[in-house]
Amino acid sequence: MIVGDPCSFAIESSITVALDRFAFVGLGSFVVHIGGRRYGDPDPEEGTLLSYAFEEIQSRLAWRGRHVAPFASEPHAGRIADAHQDAYRDPIWAPDQEKEWFCGVLQEKFRALIYSSRCEWGDEVFNDVSQVLHFDIGDRVRLIAFRNIEADWHHDPATLADVWLEAGEFYRILKEWRERLEVEWRAAPKIKVSENGELLEDLP
Repeated sequence: MIVGDPCSFAIESSITVALDRFAFVGLGSFVVHIGGRRYGDPDPEEGTLLSYAFEEIQSRLAWRGRHVAPFASEPHAGRIADAHQDAYRDPIWAPDQEKEWFCGVLQEKFRALIYSSRCEWGDEVFNDVSQVLHFDIGDRVRLIAFRNIEADWHHDPATLADVWLEAGEFYRILKEWRERLEVEWRAAPKIKVSENGELLEDLP
């Protein structure tokens, strides 16, 4: 299933094993296409837990218009990407960096803004260390996506995407994907799980 236009923004997913409680959805693949680039591994054998993706999309919809930050319009997407990585890495590897400025904001405030405005898609959503940042800017949405260079954990320029969309179209895609995922789940054979998500029968 794919919803949207991969050249701008689309969500692609598949359910390979459905669980009988929709809260857990099941196992499968989840990929986001941004600006013609793909984030996430489309191979269902990697076994992404789709409940993480579903919860992320639910959160995006519930917080419509509130994914905001004062640096969201910074023209150089790579600066935001690296500021995000630095602000989260440096407290561990270089604690004295709390006085550093990231996109015009002190590190501690930068981290707080990203967290409180839910601008970052959750780490659990992607199985290939992709990062997606989402900003609501007036009647538009800006998406910045990238993967890291493992040597220094800054973004890999070859993977950077920076796309602006009409907010109505962006949120329509989220809503349609959510609805179509439930339709796909209802039609699939189910594996029984407990209230805690523990498997009560073997996977096929």
